[in-house]
Amino acid sequence: MLAAVFTLFVLFLYGPMVCIYILSFQGPNGGLTFPLNGVSIDWFGALFHQQRTGDIAGAFSRSIPLALIVLTVTARISAGPCRSDF
Repeated sequence: MLAAVFTLFVLFLYGPMVCIYILSFQGPNGGLTFPLNGVSIDWFGALFHQQRTGDIAGAFSRSIPLALIVLTVTARISAGPCRSDF
């Protein structure tokens, strides 16, 4: 019984994500509906062009340097002076 509940949980959790992944290969005239309306990778090409929904490439180019700065500061603060007077 527990295995069945866990299987349903995983299906409801990852099912929509798998559907979106499959539907992302629709042709240029396709949408988020089955059956597939042609097969292409147009959506992936359009992902890095500025659109109404946002600028993915710009956000990515700003996020990577910010992540490196945070990584450096966190590593430096966490290393701190080593003391062994517990």
